Amino acid sequence: MVNAMSRCVVDVNLAERQRGAVEPATYRVGEPMNLTVTVDVDALTSCKSLDLALRVRGEGSGFTPDIVGYQERLFAGEWSPGRHTYRRTVPAPHQATTYEGSWVRAGWWVEVDANLGSVDAARNREQFVVLTPPRSHLELVLPPPETAQHRRELQAEREAEATRDKRYATGANVVCVVALLAFGLGGALRYSSAAAEEVWGPLMGLGGFVGGLLLLVALVGALSRRFGETNVQPLDIAVALHHRAGDKGESREEQGPDAITCVAYIDPNVTLDSVDAHLEVNEFTEWSELKNNGRRRRRFEVTAMRRISRLAGTSAPGEWRGVLAIPDEPLPPSIEDADGHGVIWQIAIVPKRPGVAREPERVVRRLQARLRAEPRATTT
Repeated sequence: MVNAMSRCVVDVNLAERQRGAVEPATYRVGEPMNLTVTVDVDALTSCKSLDLALRVRGEGSGFTPDIVGYQERLFAGEWSPGRHTYRRTVPAPHQATTYEGSWVRAGWWVEVDANLGSVDAARNREQFVVLTPPRSHLELVLPPPETAQHRRELQAEREAEATRDKRYATGANVVCVVALLAFGLGGALRYSSAAAEEVWGPLMGLGGFVGGLLLLVALVGALSRRFGETNVQPLDIAVALHHRAGDKGESREEQGPDAITCVAYIDPNVTLDSVDAHLEVNEFTEWSELKNNGRRRRRFEVTAMRRISRLAGTSAPGEWRGVLAIPDEPLPPSIEDADGHGVIWQIAIVPKRPGVAREPERVVRRLQARLRAEPRATTT
């Protein structure tokens, strides 16, 4: 039982943080972290659970990652009056690193939570920093490769959609013709007899209004298709990504910088000036703002890193191939929450057609950049 007058104070300390220091303790991935958890109670106290966790907390609106690097139940039972100490040595987590970006921030915390079976649970936490390791510690997980057959399937879907749109346009044209015929017939009958004017006059006015409106819509659509870019349809592109293979027997260091072979399959009947591949690390988040007596979600995207490589056409029709080198610099791993916000790695294929000032959209394939696993955590 918990004494109603008992007092429970939980504290957590990292041995690597100097006493009195303002800055948090700093670790590299896999380095040992020496934790000390102390619990002070002044009476016999029942504890349902005393849990330790290393957890990422997001900073910035709309970013709520659910990343746990380590967790353990330290105790469950009854504490006698006095101080109770629990020491653990665990490796610094490799699921993610501390990240300070423009819109997204992710920080690691040691959290201790004592569930006393009451509303006032005892808890404490301390922040620490996990440094971004060299590029060689990153492992890129690529999406399944697509083929030219996949591109043809996409193109067939696009053509079927275009056929449906054409049928709708044909139906609209028929309606315009019928309205114009009604307008003309009403005019002819109006001048044929006064009696006919009384019957067909109102119908003639309505037909003229509807016909004029449909003609205006058709004219605007024709002008936009003729002078605008609404007729520029996105290209159906299949993308295959592969890790560049080093020579047999070479070590990771001897192979040089990591790279990704990128192959894009594009309709060979489309004339292209160039095809570029962008390797990007972007920050995604959303903010909620009050506007016009209501709340609206706004999406923000900031590019933290971008490398561009020009793809070259091959002897195979519609095939473009190139190599994307991963920069030899510290880069953050993927940090993403359930809503797709966070630090996102992706490859974008950007084609350029002659006479098209701006392509309708880019073809994007997401990657997963993970830190290489370190030896399993140990406790003492």
